[in-house]
Amino acid sequence: MATIIKRDSVHEQSTGETVRPVAYDLRSVERYGEEYVESIRREAARIVQQANSEAGAIRTKAEKEGREAAKAALSKMLDDKLASQMLTLKPALEQAVEELTRARGEWLTRWEGEAIELAIKIAERLVRRELGKRPEITVGWVREALELASGSSSVTVRLNPEDHEHLRDEVENVARSISTVAPAELVADPAITPGGCRVDTRHGSIDAQLESQLARLLEEMT
Repeated sequence: MATIIKRDSVHEQSTGETVRPVAYDLRSVERYGEEYVESIRREAARIVQQANSEAGAIRTKAEKEGREAAKAALSKMLDDKLASQMLTLKPALEQAVEELTRARGEWLTRWEGEAIELAIKIAERLVRRELGKRPEITVGWVREALELASGSSSVTVRLNPEDHEHLRDEVENVARSISTVAPAELVADPAITPGGCRVDTRHGSIDAQLESQLARLLEEMT
């Protein structure tokens, strides 16, 4: 072990006491110095680590606050922009609503008309089918037309040639049964559709053909 002893190692003080020399161990001094330096390093490292941790927390907080502020600013900007765009688009939107409402009304009207026309066509097919099975329907139409022609001095009943052949006698009986109608002349007319009839007078004609009746019905419904 290296030891240093100071010169004049033994001397007496004025009090008469003997003073022993002090020995210094260099290795102990070095070890103490190293430990002190190491403690300083650890403390410095702790301080740096704490500073870094605090800096990271501050940075994270700043970033979070920055993002929130940016989101708030962006949201406000978008709200303002949307409000501005809505003000610009409002007239166009109102016009679009009006056009849609008008188109809806037109569509409903057209659909209703087409539905009625379809119903009329279906009714026409059904009635024509019945006319072939029930000739009394034609006779009933002749009666109704003659009653409308009541009081006329000249009456002509026009029938389809096939109906004229098969229903002549029945139609003549109907004409004679209506006392207010002048003697009726029965005419076979190929222009008259099967099952229908037309009564001509001096004042006009009463068309009791199926298609004419359905046309009047369609006009009334629309």
